[in-house]
Amino acid sequence: MHRYGLRHCDISLLTIGLLIAMVVMGWPQRTHGQNQQVTEIAGRFGLGWDAGTAAVFQAADARMAAAPLTVEMWVKAQKSGESHVFISHGLQTSGDHWELGATRDGSLYAEFAAVQPARLETSLQIADEQWHYLAAIWDNDSLQLIVDQQRLPRQVVQRANRPVQPAGFSLGTRSDEKKLTQLLIDDVRISNRARDIATVPELPLVRDDATLFLWDFEESREDYLARWTPGGETNQRNLPYPHRIAEYEFEDDSHWIDGRWQNTLKGPFLAHSFQVDNHQLGAKLLAVFLENKATGLFNLRDCSCSTGLFESQLQINPARFGLLAKPRIDGQVMWYVSPGKSWLRQNKTSNSSKGQWQPIDATELNYRGLTLHNDEVVFEYQIADTNFLEHCSNRGAVGRHAVLRRWQATALAEPLLLTLAEGIDEIIPSQIGSNQDKYFTVSAAGKHSVWQLDGST
Repeated sequence: MHRYGLRHCDISLLTIGLLIAMVVMGWPQRTHGQNQQVTEIAGRFGLGWDAGTAAVFQAADARMAAAPLTVEMWVKAQKSGESHVFISHGLQTSGDHWELGATRDGSLYAEFAAVQPARLETSLQIADEQWHYLAAIWDNDSLQLIVDQQRLPRQVVQRANRPVQPAGFSLGTRSDEKKLTQLLIDDVRISNRARDIATVPELPLVRDDATLFLWDFEESREDYLARWTPGGETNQRNLPYPHRIAEYEFEDDSHWIDGRWQNTLKGPFLAHSFQVDNHQLGAKLLAVFLENKATGLFNLRDCSCSTGLFESQLQINPARFGLLAKPRIDGQVMWYVSPGKSWLRQNKTSNSSKGQWQPIDATELNYRGLTLHNDEVVFEYQIADTNFLEHCSNRGAVGRHAVLRRWQATALAEPLLLTLAEGIDEIIPSQIGSNQDKYFTVSAAGKHSVWQLDGST
């Protein structure tokens, strides 16, 4: 992690320039309970899986038994007085066994046979008929559980050499028991790295370069659109949900503009819940369209331009005025920050973690709005009682891409960290142009890059 201290309390203008040089999924087998039929059921996001009517089984995969490993899922367990198995890998007698579940009294537990101690027990009540986000992070010498916003203390572990009996993987039961449990499951993701989880996901989990398996239990995009747009690309009037119902969509006069539809693509910004392939984004985003096909995605919850793309293009499916499918931005992602990680402050409450940097609570991140100066967008927000203005512009040159981010801030009451990008090896400051403009060359690798705003001196 790279930090640069700014030693002026009355910061007037901060200028940073960024020059930022699937696993193929097999759908698992589903084993139904006797004389039972699985039906579509509402999940945490869209459709979910009812483990009380069927279990999900997957063939053995050695990658799911090696550290580092992160297991994430959404569960909704009933108060039944019986134990629940949320997710289980391998046989209970095997050295590659791991499992998440709830005891008879509804308390969360985790088992990892490859380490010692092999079982983590908690007092957290998870079987309360409410949706909960769970994550287990195994990072070679430690285990940690996350339940919603609560991060349990990290448990130091040691490797345990136990014989391995390769077996399968299952959701809602154990592979060697196949006993069904009263449980709803949604969005299960297994990753081959120890994810740095800062906040509860606001949107469905997505595949990225660390994803081994992802189950979202949704119908395919093609089936979804076909179900809601019978008739396809035709404009048939008697269909229950016609694909197109407005004549202006067929307008071919380049000078003719309809304020309801065509004008949404004419401005310098667009607010929506966008999608970028292989990247987890926030639910409330604002895309700023810059020169030379560059796009910055401003996360309204995190108050930061968390994603930048070059050679970008906005893709909108016009089915039912674009309401059925989220708009997608294609292009080359040059920087990215996960939701919840943009702004950090030092921990001042816990003695064990005092001085460590932690994400600022969302209640202290206040997006105030934007203003337009010609075609340039300026964001206004408040971070921990400090007012900020932020502006992005494209400063690319021939053969290079660069986005300049400028901040104007009032005096800081405490040091803050702003994460510029994840997956970065180093930031190399270099002076370009005037004395007030400082650019930072960022090369891709495997660390975080942050800018420290230090108002303490």
